[in-house]
Amino acid sequence: MTSSADRITLPGRAPTAPLRHEPTGVPEAPGLVRRRLNRCLDRFADVRIGAVIAPAGAGKTTALAHWARASGLDVTWWRATSRAGDPVDQVIRGVAEAVHVLAPQRARARGRESLVDRLAEYDGRPVIVIDDFHHVDHPEVGRLLEELLQAGGARLVVASRHEPSLNLARSELPSVVVGADDLRFRQSETEELFATVHGEPLTDQDGWLLTRQTDGLAAALHLFHQATHGAGDQSRRDALLELPDGATFATGYVVREILSGLDAADLRLLRLTAPLETLTPARCSGLVEADCDRRLRELARQGLLRRLPGGYAVARVVRRHLIEELRDELGARAFADHARSCAARMDADGQPAAAVRAYAALGDWRSAQAVLEGDGPTVLADPDLDWVDAPCATGPWQRVGSAVRELRAGHLNAARDLLGSVPPDAPVSLVEIDARLRRTLRIWTDGDLVPGPQWFERLRATVHRPDPLRYAHAGTTADQSLEQRLLHAVECAVAGDLVTARRLAELAPADDLPALVLSGLSVLLSFPGSIDRLVDEAERGGVPWIVRLARGIAEPASVPRRLADADAVGDRWGAAVIAGAQAMRQVREGDPSVAEFEDLVRRCRSLLAPALEAWARSGLALAAAWTGSPDAAREAELAVGFAHSAQVPGALAIAWGVLGTLRRDPDLLADAAAEADRIGLGCRPWEWSPGGPERRAAVMVTERPAPLELRCFGGFVVRVDGVVPRFDGVRPRARSLLRMLALHAGTPVHRELLVDAMWPQLDSSAGTHNLHVCVSSLRAALEPGVARGASRLLVRDGDRYSLVLPPGSVADLREFDHAVRVAEECRNRGDVEQAVASLERALDLYRGDVLPEDGPSEWVVGVRDRYRVRAAEAAALLADLHLVQARPCDAAVAAQRSIDIEPCRDASWRLLIKAYDAAQDLAAAERARRSYASVLASLGVVESTADLVRADR
Repeated sequence: MTSSADRITLPGRAPTAPLRHEPTGVPEAPGLVRRRLNRCLDRFADVRIGAVIAPAGAGKTTALAHWARASGLDVTWWRATSRAGDPVDQVIRGVAEAVHVLAPQRARARGRESLVDRLAEYDGRPVIVIDDFHHVDHPEVGRLLEELLQAGGARLVVASRHEPSLNLARSELPSVVVGADDLRFRQSETEELFATVHGEPLTDQDGWLLTRQTDGLAAALHLFHQATHGAGDQSRRDALLELPDGATFATGYVVREILSGLDAADLRLLRLTAPLETLTPARCSGLVEADCDRRLRELARQGLLRRLPGGYAVARVVRRHLIEELRDELGARAFADHARSCAARMDADGQPAAAVRAYAALGDWRSAQAVLEGDGPTVLADPDLDWVDAPCATGPWQRVGSAVRELRAGHLNAARDLLGSVPPDAPVSLVEIDARLRRTLRIWTDGDLVPGPQWFERLRATVHRPDPLRYAHAGTTADQSLEQRLLHAVECAVAGDLVTARRLAELAPADDLPALVLSGLSVLLSFPGSIDRLVDEAERGGVPWIVRLARGIAEPASVPRRLADADAVGDRWGAAVIAGAQAMRQVREGDPSVAEFEDLVRRCRSLLAPALEAWARSGLALAAAWTGSPDAAREAELAVGFAHSAQVPGALAIAWGVLGTLRRDPDLLADAAAEADRIGLGCRPWEWSPGGPERRAAVMVTERPAPLELRCFGGFVVRVDGVVPRFDGVRPRARSLLRMLALHAGTPVHRELLVDAMWPQLDSSAGTHNLHVCVSSLRAALEPGVARGASRLLVRDGDRYSLVLPPGSVADLREFDHAVRVAEECRNRGDVEQAVASLERALDLYRGDVLPEDGPSEWVVGVRDRYRVRAAEAAALLADLHLVQARPCDAAVAAQRSIDIEPCRDASWRLLIKAYDAAQDLAAAERARRSYASVLASLGVVESTADLVRADR
C-alpha cells in the first residue's frame, strides 16, 4: 500500500491508497534538502516537460523527491526498471498506476486509449515523474508520452542518465533541462550536509577540498562519509589529502553502477585515455585504434562523459579508478611511460597545467619544471594548483605556486611568507612572476607602493580614491575590455554611482578573475540570484576567498564566525567586506548598529582605504542619528568632511542627508536628495524614522546659521545665512575666483594678483574687465537682489578685493590656524590637556587637501602644501602630547593620522613605532617598522627594508 507520505496532493484531495502494481509513489529521500536546487527545479512548474539528465550517482532521485515534497504540486511517481519486455507496455502500465494513485476513484487504465482518457478526465495539472527513464527510453515511448501530454494538462518530468529521445524542442510542449552541473554539490552544501545530516562538521578548508576532489558528486560524498564515519577529524583530513592519489572508497560503486554496462572496447578506451584530463578525438586516436569521435559522443550521450568547451571529461572518482586499473594492467614502468606520453600530449595541445599535474603525480618534477619554465603564467592561472602538494615538488616554482594558492584563499600574509629568494639562474618568467606577486601582496597588505598599470593594482587605487571618469576615454561599454569594465564598475560603485555600476557588473562574463570580482560586486549591489552565480564561478575558478565572502554576505547567522576566521588568518580585506555587508544589511532592516559601523571605520582605516572609510563614516553618522546619540551631529559633520576629502559622492549624499535632518536644514536635505537621485542611490535612509520626531529631539541642532560659512579643506563649501547660493549662471572662472578669495577670507587681495592668477594669458586691460564681470556675477549669486555698491560680502577697496567675514562667520582655514596657535600657547605654558583639545579641534577641521577641485593651479598649490605640512605637524604634536600623558593608544592613532596626511614624514613614523612600543603592541610596532623601512627604501634613503629594521633595533 502507498502511505500518505509517498505522494503530494492538492489541498482538499484525499484519495485512498490503491494496491501498488508498479513502483509508484514519491520515495522517501533522506539527506540534505538543498534550497538552491529546489529553486532550480521549480522551473518545471511553468513548462510541460522537465528533464533531469545526469550520470549515475549525481543524486537525481533524491533531488526530485525533495522537490516533489516541497513544491506543493500534485505530483505522482513511477520508477522504470531494466527488466526485459516492450518499453511501451512498461510505460503504459507504470504511468497508468501513477495516474490511478492520483484518482483512485476511477478505474485503472488498462491500455493506451484508456490511459489517454484518464489523463483527459483528470481535473488538474498533475506532474508525472518517470525516474530512471533511460531504462525505457525509446522513440515509440517518446511519441506515447507526447500523445499523453497533448490529451490533457498533465506535466511530465523524466530523470535519465543520458539524453532522452523526447522532442524537447516542440514549441507547444515547452521544456526545461536540469543537468549534472545543477545537481553538483557546492561547497556550502557539502558543509551543510556533513554538519546537519551526518553530524560531522567540516572546516572551511576541508569542505573546499572535498567538494573539488569529488566534483560535488552526491554518491562520492556519501561514500566518503561512509569510509570516514567516526574516524575523527585528523583521520578524515588525512583521507582528504590522499584523494588525489586514488578513490578506493568509491571503487565498488564505480565498478557496479558506472562501468558495469560498458562493452570491452569502450572500457579499454576509457582506461587507456584516463591519464588525459580532457579527451578529444585527436588525443584518443593516438592511444587507441578506433573511431574515437563516434565513441566519445556516444559515451557522452550515455552520461559517462561530460562535455567541455574543448572536449570531454570523466568524473574524478571514475578517472582515478581507471588510472589504478591501468597501472595494475600495464605494470609500474609501462604505466609511467604511458602517462608521461599523455602528459606530453597535453602540453603540446595547449594544456600545460594538466601536464604539470600529470608529471607531478608521476614524481617527475624535472619534466614539470620544464613545462613551468616554458609556460609558467598559464599554469599558475589554472584553477587547480594541487600539484604543489606533490611529494616531488620543491624549489621556487613550488613556493610561487603555493603562494598563489594562498592568495586565492585570501591568506595574504601567508602568501607573502611563502615567497623565498629566487636563485640567480632562475628563468626570466619565474623572476617576473615572483616580482609581480611580491608587489601585489605588498600593495594589498602594506599599501605603501604607488599602484601600477595592472588591473589588480589599479583596483587598490580605486578603494583609496575613486574616479569614475578615469575610464571615460575607453568609449562605450562594448568598447571596454573586461579589465576596464571591472575597474570602471568598481570606481562607480565606490563613488556611489550605482546605476552605472549595476549595468557594468551585470554584463560580466564568467571566465577569469576579473569576471569573478565583477560578480562579487554584483552581489554587493544586490542582483537577484547573484550569490549562486558568484559561488559557482569562484569554485570553478579555484578562488575559495570569494566563496567565503559570498557565504558571509548571504548567511547573516554565520557572520561572527566568518569574521573571526578571517581575522585569524589575517584576511583583513575579507573581514572588512563581510563586516560592511552586515552593517549595510542592518541599515536595510531598519536597525543600524553604531558599534558595527565604528568597527567598520576602524577596519577601513587600517586598510588605508579612505573611500571605503567614507561610506563607513556616513553609516556611522546614520546609526548615531537613529539611535539618538548625542554625538550624531558631530559624526555627521565628520562624515561630510571625510566624504568631501575622499571624493565619494554617494557617502556625501548620506552624510548631507543625516546632517540636514539633524539641523532641519532644507537646503542640505535638497542637496542630499538631488545627489542621491543623480547617482541612483535608490533610497534615502536619512528619511526613515524608526523612532519618530521625539527620538531626534535629543540630538537636534538648532543654532543660528552663520552669516557666511567657508570650508576649503577637502572641497569647497560656501553658505550664506545657512543657505548654499545658486551658481547656475556663474562661469567656472568666476567660481575659481571665489575660491581664491576664500583662501584669503577677511584679507584684501590686490587686483593684479587676481588677474595674474585667473587670466595670465590676457593683457592688464582685458584681465581687469573680466575681473569686474566675474565679481559682479559673484555678488549677484551670493546676495541676490543687492543694490550696486551695497554688497556686504564681496567688497572692493580701491585696487583690492576681499571676501568679508561678518561677525559670527565661519572659515575653516582661519579656525584651523587659530586652533593650532592656541595649542602652541597652551603647550608652552604647560596646559597639556587644553593643547590636546585644540589640536584635536584643528585635525577635525582638516578634512583633506585645500580646494582639491582646483588641481595644480599655481595660486593654490603653495597654500595646499603649507596646510598639509601644518596638519601633519599638528597630528605629530598631538601624538607626542598623548605619549607624555601615558596614553600610547591615542598617540598611535594621532601618529597614524600624521602619516596618512604626510606619508614621508620621518618624525611621525618614529612616533608611531614609539607609541606601539609603549602600548606593548609588539606586532603593530613591527609592522610599523617594516612599513617605515619600506618608505625609506622606496625613497632610496636605505638600500633595503631589512637594513633599516636591523638598524632600528
